Amino acid sequence: AAAGEQAAAAEQEANAQAAAKASEQAEEIEEARLREETEMMAVAVSEAAQARLAQVAAEEAAEVEIEAAEAAVEAEAAAEVQAQERKAAAIQEEQVIRARATAAQEAMEARELAQVAQQALTEEMQAVSQRVEPPSKRASSAATQLQAPIPEVQAESETQVAQ
Repeated sequence: AAAGEQAAAAEQEANAQAAAKASEQAEEIEEARLREETEMMAVAVSEAAQARLAQVAAEEAAEVEIEAAEAAVEAEAAAEVQAQERKAAAIQEEQVIRARATAAQEAMEARELAQVAQQALTEEMQAVSQRVEPPSKRASSAATQLQAPIPEVQAESETQVAQ
């Protein structure tokens, strides 16, 4: 009986050891599974975080690209405005030059007309002075005419004398 009890106790001991060993192995397997799940979750979280970081970086890059495009459009518009201002200034300068040239041409023509008018006036005054007798000459001519008999009156006087 003692040997049976010993065998039973030894079997129980072996069973307890096997159960403890199995339980220990089960715990190790569970710990390994949990470690693997934790690592997989960590990898998944890390990949998700990296994906989110990449998305944020892409969004920031897109914003920077948009801002750069807007700045380029503004710079192009500013350059266009400056070009238009330069063109307007050149046109205005050309108009001023033309106006000055026209004014100079008109002034030259006015001077030429004034010279022609002055020459014509001088010639007219010379012609008039040649046609008009000096006052002393006019007075003596008038006196001579007054002294000369008027033909009709003289003929009448001669007719009366003859009668």
